[in-house]
Amino acid sequence: MSDANIRLNKTPVFLRNGFRPFFLGSAIIAILNTVIWIAYLLGFIEINSIFSPTNWHLHEMIFGFIGAAIAGFLLTAIPNWTGRPPLKGLNLLSLFLLWVLGRIVIFYSEYTGALFAALADLPFFFILSLYIFREIYIQGNKKNLPIAMLVFLFGIANGLMHLETNLNIETAQYGHRFSLILISVLVMIIGGRIIPNFTTSWLKNNGSRHLPTLMNKFDLFCIFFSIFALFSWGILPENKLTGIAIVVSGILNGIRLSRWKFGAIYTNPMLVILQTAYAWLVFGLLLLGWFIIISFEQYDLPIHAITVGGFASMIIAVMTRASLGHTGRAIRASKLTISCYIFINLSVIFRLLASLTDDLRNELLFLSALAWILTFLVFIYQYGPYYFSERKS
Repeated sequence: MSDANIRLNKTPVFLRNGFRPFFLGSAIIAILNTVIWIAYLLGFIEINSIFSPTNWHLHEMIFGFIGAAIAGFLLTAIPNWTGRPPLKGLNLLSLFLLWVLGRIVIFYSEYTGALFAALADLPFFFILSLYIFREIYIQGNKKNLPIAMLVFLFGIANGLMHLETNLNIETAQYGHRFSLILISVLVMIIGGRIIPNFTTSWLKNNGSRHLPTLMNKFDLFCIFFSIFALFSWGILPENKLTGIAIVVSGILNGIRLSRWKFGAIYTNPMLVILQTAYAWLVFGLLLLGWFIIISFEQYDLPIHAITVGGFASMIIAVMTRASLGHTGRAIRASKLTISCYIFINLSVIFRLLASLTDDLRNELLFLSALAWILTFLVFIYQYGPYYFSERKS
């Protein structure tokens, strides 16, 4: 046995791979944030943050929940991309605790002050991006360097939210929009790789010759145009030309999705949820662009289609698949896993319906929150024990 394997065996199982603490942390914070938010809306508690309650909710869902999921995925993917050993042990624990510190301090930042909140929360994504950059640079394959840049810019977007609380400059709205832009681009890049690749592998194993189109020049054009359209929204969110560009981006991404052979994989829930998540992103882009064009300012509807539908569905799809594969289990959706997929889609449907009615808004918001909480409770129930157990042979 090599020295590296001996050191790995001495490392606690929970700290051997980045997905173990960060996927679990992402699921836990998804539940806690929602329970706190609903309790606040019902008047049961106060949110003791230097951020406004709405900005706290936005910040923690983006940089807390989604941020942890991104970290868990990339810390697991980087060793596969580079062939280098994973971040583990004390180094991984330190990074995870830094993320935890940010969540605690942000919530109590009314007492700690804005500066301390920024110092506690901001370093995480910059450290993560530098780690990714180092690993890719040492390995020598530069094609994944844009991922490190996206994580670094994600840290900048977080900084824009903190800048408002520290200097009273109205930058939080830009931090919010740019963070959504960066996550959207990450989904387009990573989703555009894994969805057709996983689909191709499954179809080949089942003897099909009708395979999806893998990443090509059209996909690259689609991604670059989407970056242009979305960054236009980041700067000029109400400009009608911005709206037109976003609609075109939605159409282009819809064409991408149509090439991934959904009709051939509808019997595989773990592939269906990936394409469903991407479909929510497409729907959200089309809706956002259309609302900008017609000056219909109920932007919470397309934003939640993108975030709850596109981002959260993609997160639960990736976390379930990666957790099975990287713990040596068969990549097959159990009934509990399928229930997670159903609950997350119910959550987004109820949330969108809540934006369309005043009479039942509170009831639909409650149903959306309940479905969201059930998604991650079931996820933790099934997958939580895997993070503390040895990889199956």
